[in-house]
Amino acid sequence: MIRLVLIGLTLGLVACEREAGPGTVPIAPPSPAVTAVHVRPVGNNGTVDLVAGQTLALEMKSGFEWREADAPTLLRREDVLWGPADTAGQAGATGADSWQVFVYRALGPGEETLALVEARPWEPDTITDRYTLTVRITL
Repeated sequence: MIRLVLIGLTLGLVACEREAGPGTVPIAPPSPAVTAVHVRPVGNNGTVDLVAGQTLALEMKSGFEWREADAPTLLRREDVLWGPADTAGQAGATGADSWQVFVYRALGPGEETLALVEARPWEPDTITDRYTLTVRITL
């Protein structure tokens, strides 16, 4: 009986070590095929200046999923790229962070606030974090 408990504890520790990510190596976010202004948020708010026609790559990292709170009017979303954020995620570890890269094209002059929320896919009304980016577009 004691031997089974020790085996179970050992397997549990090994599983936790894999999920916790000791020795994992960060992986850069996927890059869009087009030349873009890259923004990787630090904090909950940011500002970016674009020229009409320019492409924006907003690089978000999470263990859940980011999505737009409201559809932007001065930006057209062209793509959303996905990829692991570290080697644990690359190996398929449960709960590992991943990258979501939102690719937008600036349509015309003006200023708008792009709000993204982070939530579990199966809990669409649960907002755990919010990121707000003010986008100023000139001609």
